[in-house]
Amino acid sequence: MKIFLWDYREKLIVSDIDGTITKSDIAGQLLSNYIHLGVTKLFAEAYRRGYKIVYLTARAIGQYNQTTKFLESA
Repeated sequence: MKIFLWDYREKLIVSDIDGTITKSDIAGQLLSNYIHLGVTKLFAEAYRRGYKIVYLTARAIGQYNQTTKFLESA
């Protein structure tokens, strides 16, 4: 787990993962390519423009490494 402290002027996007980035809550955890089209391009562009992105999830802490790899490869 990581904790970040940013200046209040930072641009921030907060997004859920399963059912928002992925097409389904359950299938999104099982299938790494089950994401909405264009979502990775959208977040990549936002990051390029200086936005910080925070992902929220109800996934178990034991899925941390799997979820991190999924987000990095999406």
